[in-house]
Amino acid sequence: MELTKLIDFLAVMTPVSSSFADFLRKAAVEQNFRKGTQLVKAGDTVDQTWLIMKGLAKSFHTDQYGRQIVTRFWKEGEILILKDRELQSGGFYASEDIVFLEDTLLVSISNQQLAHAFDNFPETHRLAGKFYFAEIRSRDLRQRLLILDAASAYQQFCKHFPATRLALQDIAYYLNIRPYTLSRIRKRSRDQGK
Repeated sequence: MELTKLIDFLAVMTPVSSSFADFLRKAAVEQNFRKGTQLVKAGDTVDQTWLIMKGLAKSFHTDQYGRQIVTRFWKEGEILILKDRELQSGGFYASEDIVFLEDTLLVSISNQQLAHAFDNFPETHRLAGKFYFAEIRSRDLRQRLLILDAASAYQQFCKHFPATRLALQDIAYYLNIRPYTLSRIRKRSRDQGK
């Protein structure tokens, strides 16, 4: 069922040949995860690529003072790309933890199968380019948000992310502000909206 949705989703981005669709039906694997499950830990070797079909995830690390720094959120229709990943034999080395913020459905493909797709299906290159540039835009957005004052950063954050589905603390750690400060900003926004 989800594999059909996957193919339909990809076909919106670029034309998908029937041979590529058949390949995906055989190579892709559906995986369900419960909220709070850790997909990868910093230091893990990862030999898969994932597309979120339903749910939310975040990547984070802990700084030298023990504070959590959230660096990325993923939602439906986004490829989980490991930040600052390093290639090792057999896979990629994860530099951050990734955890699910909701019950999540992924479709995964092994890196070996992905390499086969790159060698045999031209649409793989077009799709990879689209996902790669979406990831760059996401990183650029975070950099822009980090230089804004807290209220403006939160306002812009809400335009780009499903803020109502995210914990206040996670948003604060992403924007590099204190949860208490974000709580006051949210309250002020709600009061102004009345």
